[in-house]
Amino acid sequence: MALFHKNVLDRMARDLEARLAEVGIPSCPTRVEAHLVARKDSKIEVRSQKSCFAPGDSIRTGISWKHTPSEFAELITAAGWTSVTSWTNPGSARALHLLRATCESGQ
Repeated sequence: MALFHKNVLDRMARDLEARLAEVGIPSCPTRVEAHLVARKDSKIEVRSQKSCFAPGDSIRTGISWKHTPSEFAELITAAGWTSVTSWTNPGSARALHLLRATCESGQ
């Protein structure tokens, strides 16, 4: 995803003569967000609660973080979890992990 974003910025600079140096767009290649973006004035009502959206307003629907296996192991250990097992696709950087909460002594 980071390479895709870099390519978008490179194409903007090359094809549209965009000046991006002043923009200082941060990049986080390990984090991906998903949004629903309104194309026109919109209203959503859930149990009598109304939310209005203008064109361009968004609802964040997901955040995905990408970690190396060692980074993931450190994170779950620090959060009090242990890995039971994991599954990966051959040649893919994706994995599914089954975790178990670590019990403290005497619990």
